[in-house]
Amino acid sequence: MIMGFMPASPLAFNIVRACWVIFLVVWLFAAASTKPSIYRESREQRTRYSILLVLAYVLLLNGHRLPYPLDARVIPPTETIAWTGAFLCIAGLAFSIWARAALGPN
Repeated sequence: MIMGFMPASPLAFNIVRACWVIFLVVWLFAAASTKPSIYRESREQRTRYSILLVLAYVLLLNGHRLPYPLDARVIPPTETIAWTGAFLCIAGLAFSIWARAALGPN
């Protein structure tokens, strides 16, 4: 435990995980009812974005194993921060589901 910090709540982390699972399920079902795309990116454009996405994913999962300063925590892992993150995740999930419903098949 970091001196002076309380361990973050596992329940808050489970809420965030559940929000992401719900988000993925909703988006997969919504993708089946969308209109076909008019503009398609080239393979080079998609590759550029995919490389950045994979790099971000690797950094998120392995950030704690990287050397300083890449492993430095900017925000301490406190109970308040964990629950604030869980609340923001729930709010973001609600907003994204509302937006998907409002956009319909577009």
